[in-house]
Amino acid sequence: MVHPMESYLQTLPGGAVDIGTERMMGLIGSIIGLLGFIPYIGNILSLLGFILILIALHGIGNKLGDERPFKNYLKGFIIIFAGVIVAAIIILSAFAVYSAGGVVRHERNLGLIFVGIAVIIVAVILGAYFQKKAWDAMYEITGVQEFKKTADFL
Repeated sequence: MVHPMESYLQTLPGGAVDIGTERMMGLIGSIIGLLGFIPYIGNILSLLGFILILIALHGIGNKLGDERPFKNYLKGFIIIFAGVIVAAIIILSAFAVYSAGGVVRHERNLGLIFVGIAVIIVAVILGAYFQKKAWDAMYEITGVQEFKKTADFL
């Protein structure tokens, strides 16, 4: 039978490395990230969850000598964050040109809304790709099957 703490220790040529703290931080970050649906504070909780996951990946990467998980997850996070900001600017600029009566002055303004939505979709797909690469790298480094399942889920 496998000892429960064995999964917290990763063996390297120099010996075992304890990643229990990083694992717990990543778990807490994942749980907090799922609370994004809560009104008013959900976005802040999601951001906090992402940050905790990033810190956990950075710690594991430092301890195991491989920065791929952290760098890929950070790239995915930045792409999604920047995509949402760019899309919000595009969509808000489309709404800014509505007349006082609420009628669109030009069809291209309606097109801006669709462009904004397309930017969000592309950003989420690209961000998910890099997050998948991060979890695949974590599986390669640690051999923990849950990381592979997470990557496959994305």
